[in-house]
Amino acid sequence: MRIQQLPPAVANQIAAGEVIERPASVVKELLENALDAGADALTIEIGYGGLNHIKISDNGSGIMAEDLPLAVAAHATSKITKLDDLYAINSMGFRGEALASIASVAKLTISSKPAQQEHAMMLGIKGNEHQLLPCARSTGTTIEVVDLFFNAPVRKRFLKNEKLEFQAIEAVVKRFALSAPAIAITLKHNGKVMLALPSAISDQAKLARMNKLFGNNFVKESVFLDASSGTMRIEGWISGPGFQRSQNDRQWIYINQRMVKDKLLNHALKQAYEGLLHPGRFPAYLLYFTIDTAEVDVNVHPTKHEVRFQQPRLVHDFFTSQLAAALQTFGQSTQPYSVGTISLKTSEVCEPRISQRQLSASEDSFKVSPYKVAHKAEWIVLNNRYALIFHGSKPWIMDVISQYEKFLLNQIHQLPLPLASRPLLVPICYPLVAIDKALLIALEQLGLRVEIEAGKNLILRSVPVQVPHLAIRAFLDKVVHLTSYTTQELLIILSQSQAIESSHLSTEEQADLVAWVTQSNQAGDLGLKELTVENCQVLMDV
Repeated sequence: MRIQQLPPAVANQIAAGEVIERPASVVKELLENALDAGADALTIEIGYGGLNHIKISDNGSGIMAEDLPLAVAAHATSKITKLDDLYAINSMGFRGEALASIASVAKLTISSKPAQQEHAMMLGIKGNEHQLLPCARSTGTTIEVVDLFFNAPVRKRFLKNEKLEFQAIEAVVKRFALSAPAIAITLKHNGKVMLALPSAISDQAKLARMNKLFGNNFVKESVFLDASSGTMRIEGWISGPGFQRSQNDRQWIYINQRMVKDKLLNHALKQAYEGLLHPGRFPAYLLYFTIDTAEVDVNVHPTKHEVRFQQPRLVHDFFTSQLAAALQTFGQSTQPYSVGTISLKTSEVCEPRISQRQLSASEDSFKVSPYKVAHKAEWIVLNNRYALIFHGSKPWIMDVISQYEKFLLNQIHQLPLPLASRPLLVPICYPLVAIDKALLIALEQLGLRVEIEAGKNLILRSVPVQVPHLAIRAFLDKVVHLTSYTTQELLIILSQSQAIESSHLSTEEQADLVAWVTQSNQAGDLGLKELTVENCQVLMDV
């Protein structure tokens, strides 16, 4: 048999087999297109579970009349123009396959009007037939999909009944609603309004939307997490051991606003909850993960459900450690809790910027743990060791490293032993000349879970959560030469074995350190030097 080029219709149906699995897949692709178009209001009309009719209208930027035929052509897109764009994707869609795939397995109509165009145009597609006509509508786009898989009866036989297909569509719409809270959404099924969500711009409105979609019980039994490290940031709500579900349908993660089902992140979350849940039960969480677009590849799967990270170990460790620390807050005080690079607060709050007077007036009816407003930069980095801070209306030079070590020692002194730990994705092997059981016991008390391999290697599998900048090998080098292992001495070594510079600490770590230094009021031991010409000269020499 000779090799030949596939006809466009066949190629598009093959692509449709990867992208369009069911009516919910159509809805997902069209919603993401509306988001990319800058829409702030959406109406979704579904007929017979999406099997017969799907219509989505938005008020976005619209499609130019001359571009409408290209919109349904394979690999035609406005999202990328060159190869380098694939390594920094900021849009939801970019492959140029969605509309072409839908058009190949359904009857498709697109009506659109950009603001700069005098009137709207409508493109109708049925198989190989294309018709372009003027129409009436306001600025935006309406896409109507009728009789899905009309020309692929084998595919149609695999679809579920009306109820199940609509449930899948409703789940997609709800997930989208929490990824784009600023968009007002109306969902109708067979003419009946099933979901009406106003635009949620304020924090109070966003929480109200989450409360409606996730339920009030989740809001009461969850903590709010906001953590950052380098270019990574994770924020959102996670449920505690008291809120367990029989299904895993409330485990939603967004990466750069994109709905994903990532195996790496799911494994990290499962590890964080290990030992806290009953067999066969699942937690609930709503998490937003932000990372530099150059650090993540979303061009892995046609449906874009899966992603690939440039540094998967770093991402996995970051997720596991921060979530494990967050879960420790359950059963403790409801006051805002911060450790390392995270700031945690209970989510029983309606407005982040609520005043103290309002809080005290309502404390009899419910407990409120206010959000911690993000600080601006707490200091100005002078060099690797020193930073400039402001205290008492004066600029001061602070020795960041020495003060951070004192601050850390003060913090871990107040914690019960053994210290909470976070697992390492890749264990660390440390060779020993001789095995001292007292050393192993001492390390376990510090939150370092260790094992012995081949009788001479120390395998380190976890490190303390409260010490995010621990220089592990430097710490072990000091500890193995000790003749006795007192708790006080080990904690001092632990606090002094930090791989940090003044530029390494996050904004929240800076805020915590500055607050502790300026409030500790240790006369002559603040580690601060007044900003003078002489002190600046010393810094220049350093």
